[in-house]
Amino acid sequence: MSVTFEAVQEIPRSGGVPEYDESYDQELQDRAADSLDRTSVWLTAQATYMAALSETNPVNETDTKTSIDVKEEQLPEVQDTPAKKAVRFVEGTPAPMSPLPPLPSTVASKDSIYWRGFQSIIDRAEKPDGFLHSSMRYDAVQSFRLGLVDNHINCLTGKYELVHPERPAYRGPFSKAPRNSTITSVLAEKAQFSKVEKEQLVLAQICESMWAMDSLRALNGGKLLTSPAEKRIARTKKMAKTQDGPKRSIRILDLGGHSSCEWAWHVAQEYPNVKVYSVNNKTQIVNSGIKGPSNHRVISVADLWELPFGANKFDVITTRSLHALLKVNCPAGFDRNEYDLVLKECLRCLKPGGFFEFMLLDAEISRAGSQSTTSSIEFASKLRSHAYDPAASKTFLSRLRNNGFVGIKRAWMFLPMGMEPAEPQPPRETPAPRVPSQIEEYEVVQGPIGSTGDVASITGLLGGWMWEQWLVKLRMELGQERDQLLDGVGAIFDEGRKNGAGWTCLSGWAMKPKHTREVVTWI
Repeated sequence: MSVTFEAVQEIPRSGGVPEYDESYDQELQDRAADSLDRTSVWLTAQATYMAALSETNPVNETDTKTSIDVKEEQLPEVQDTPAKKAVRFVEGTPAPMSPLPPLPSTVASKDSIYWRGFQSIIDRAEKPDGFLHSSMRYDAVQSFRLGLVDNHINCLTGKYELVHPERPAYRGPFSKAPRNSTITSVLAEKAQFSKVEKEQLVLAQICESMWAMDSLRALNGGKLLTSPAEKRIARTKKMAKTQDGPKRSIRILDLGGHSSCEWAWHVAQEYPNVKVYSVNNKTQIVNSGIKGPSNHRVISVADLWELPFGANKFDVITTRSLHALLKVNCPAGFDRNEYDLVLKECLRCLKPGGFFEFMLLDAEISRAGSQSTTSSIEFASKLRSHAYDPAASKTFLSRLRNNGFVGIKRAWMFLPMGMEPAEPQPPRETPAPRVPSQIEEYEVVQGPIGSTGDVASITGLLGGWMWEQWLVKLRMELGQERDQLLDGVGAIFDEGRKNGAGWTCLSGWAMKPKHTREVVTWI
């Protein structure tokens, strides 16, 4: 039987069907392999971000079976199949970020960076620094007064706070944005930079107040306490290190001073066995979030003549700003003015034989030039219109006697604004025939040397600090704009130190009488 086959006819290809590309599948695989690196980086960044939110790191908790690190040795062997490309996901990707620490407690939320900065300056300082660096510090304060107005006002008012500086938006590549990075090394550098930035901000804020206290210490012979109580307190400090058993509690009250980074902190740091209290009224700025020395307490009151302490409580009460805080009118419901009320309250809180230290500044500038005279007269006139006493030092001693204080010791001081700057000498066209010696005209002495003119920078720092605080406080009460609180002050200091201008100041102490039946025994 014969079989015949017909010829196979080829079906013509239609024009509407696209031609099959044999390399299309391989092209897709190549594209997927190229995007694996970028995808792995994105997945790692997302995992790190979610770990930071939940305070856990799921990347570190994964086991070896689900690890994203795929190695060639872990791939199964497949026979008769083309070799596949093995990609290491971990290589070239950022390391996962460690879990975030828990939030601090309410007690730990009080930042101690100001106290640490204060201690750092104290540890690096030496006793003669207030005298040796007075001219440079005076020029630095003048620079703050003219250039960093907002920071200088905060220092004068005792407003210490950490504010993040405003920065322009980042305009570079997104992959290199340091503020949005999640890479561990970048975050560590960012945290270190933020820490250093905060420390520099703190040092810039507290340096002026510490310079003013160094000037006060230099004028008082190296001491912050001027009354005889200083020797007794220093003696108890030495005896406290050798004696055991109960010790007598010594308390010092700083009335109206700044609660942070000023006089009270210096005394608390110098006498750790003494309890120091700072009392502020409603017009003063107090940052309760600043953590200071352990033996220092801050108390805010509505009025300085109503102190929340029992009678015979303090060994020393000191004040340096009553002229800027008290008025000469009588408060509602009282028949005495604020000065007499405060002195009566201080006498009540002092222990028998305790000391009341004072320092008052007059508002008017002595020996001033034309501009300084006009500004000081205007300042004194506004003080009188608001019931302040621009010359409280003239009546303060009689107030002390009338309120029962005895043993009054006082000193009238004139505080020059500063030393007149030396005029620069024009450069010589030819070199000098002989190099001048820097030591021929000096005597061999031990310690810092100088003249009474050199102390003008010290008095200018202290007097300027007290006078500017008073001026800024009054202008704030008058509702003046913040950027105008220091208008004309820089010119007053420039003119004043050229003319030998300054302020009149009254400093001293008084004592509470001892009771006849009670004997005050100092350790």
